[in-house]
Amino acid sequence: MLQVVVSLGLSVCASFSVGEHTFHYRTLPNGLHALAADDGDRERASVFVVYGVGNRMETSRTTGMAHLTEHALFTGTATTPAGQHDAKVKALGGESNAYTRDDFTTYYAHNFEPSALTQILALEADRMRGLTWEEGAFLHERERLRVEEQHSHNGEVDLSGRRDLTVWDGRDYGAGIPDERGNTWGPQLTLAQVRAFYDAWYHPRNAAVVVLGADPEQALDAIEAAFGALPAGPKPGKRMNPPRIAGRAETLELPLSRDRLEWIFMGPSLDVPEDRVALLLIAELLEGRKTPDGAPVSVWQGGRTGDDLFVLAATGDGAQATLEALYAELQAQPWDEAALAKAKLNLRDGFSSSPLRSRPYFSLAVDVAALAAVGHVDWPERFAERIDAVTPADLARAAERWLKPEQRMTLAIKATGEVLPLPSDREGLKQAAEAAATSGDLDRAIAAYEKLLELQPGRIDLVIYRYTLGALNRDLGKLEEARRHLVEGLKVVEYPALRELLTKVDAELKAAGKDPGAPTSQPTTPPDPHGGGANPHGGGANPHGGGENPHGGGANPHGGGENPHGGGANPH
Repeated sequence: MLQVVVSLGLSVCASFSVGEHTFHYRTLPNGLHALAADDGDRERASVFVVYGVGNRMETSRTTGMAHLTEHALFTGTATTPAGQHDAKVKALGGESNAYTRDDFTTYYAHNFEPSALTQILALEADRMRGLTWEEGAFLHERERLRVEEQHSHNGEVDLSGRRDLTVWDGRDYGAGIPDERGNTWGPQLTLAQVRAFYDAWYHPRNAAVVVLGADPEQALDAIEAAFGALPAGPKPGKRMNPPRIAGRAETLELPLSRDRLEWIFMGPSLDVPEDRVALLLIAELLEGRKTPDGAPVSVWQGGRTGDDLFVLAATGDGAQATLEALYAELQAQPWDEAALAKAKLNLRDGFSSSPLRSRPYFSLAVDVAALAAVGHVDWPERFAERIDAVTPADLARAAERWLKPEQRMTLAIKATGEVLPLPSDREGLKQAAEAAATSGDLDRAIAAYEKLLELQPGRIDLVIYRYTLGALNRDLGKLEEARRHLVEGLKVVEYPALRELLTKVDAELKAAGKDPGAPTSQPTTPPDPHGGGANPHGGGANPHGGGENPHGGGANPHGGGENPHGGGANPH
């Protein structure tokens, strides 16, 4: 529970722990959540401003709105004209960027001189409510969005987007998918529309600010001084009820080489934490199952804050029989105490061991702030407690409540692609690799990613390919080869997903009586907080190539996310 330590006026101060890190927390009178943590590095400071607004607030005719609003915050204020925000942060020794997710949007200033903290916070408070909405600057950012969307689009195998659209039918998490060029409605939205979206969501009441690299109490005082005078703003609207999916049967066609079958259940939101945690554990316990021909079976509980999907998926001719056997295992609940203890450990460590600010896109500080911004500030600390409290009876009750046979939706993905020789161009290889992985053809996927490595990719793509090759080889039982790719990736950058997967592979090698080899050290080259060559105002597309958690189950307290081989590019 949050430990209240002092009260200053109407601002309540508290502290709580997540793993080895202590977060100091203060709720300002206007509702803003102020957080600070000390990671021992006082040489450089970082600020993250997280708003509880994202893609799920869009409609079928306003897809891209959240991402475009993210861009709009770089259009200038009365004191910081268009194009000057990044320049000012850079002049103070730091780097600035932003990214959009389904439930939240993050802005950051990273690795600046700690003496500049007050100036950085003033910049963020200024644009929280002070945009001047100059039309030329807005149109410039809208064009940047159009180009960025087309550049990052891979619509050939956009399974995650198509699935969400099918399930949510044009609202909430499934408002829509990009057109054939890769664009949402964003490049057609007007200044008035975006300004109304900004006015609805960009307020202290709907935001959290976290500071790293400064004395925590002084940092909280600085946040309050910068943001405390801003008006609270309107209360966020109520979330829509989840769609009814029980008994539905839907079919999609995608250019895969093998058919894919998914059984989809609607799981609980973070408002039902005990059941969410229980379903996370069930997914973790079922990890690693395979079809008769060796393709991995995907099991995951979605990672978003609202009601989200619990999915069982298999590929090939035996998909139906595989899912029936997997579901029978789920109902029988045959897991012993050792298996349950291991699953609990994986989930606990996957979140609390995340670095505070290794990379802005994968930062424990951002995860904690995002949860605070959407009204779940207690979730990070209580996550471990809730995991530890789960019993086999709790698993059975959660399965009975959320995973009944009559509650599921059946999604059949029909394969329309031919198995042709692998192409030689980069984009063609990417599409072939993703299609093969989604089809369960892991040998072909590995061959495609190996060819992509030969094309001398940039640093971020290089790390993504190494991570994916590690995961694919692990799925095939080729643990030494998986470890080789993960170690090579960690030589490029200390990337949390790589490190986490390497830990799992090393444990499996030891369990098999094999020496995993020497531990890896951190690279001398620091991580690139911009994610490698992307539009500097980001968009924040998940660098794993899909908006779903690449960790395959429980790397954060939101939930698991999809098997990394079965995703699709998130258009945002």
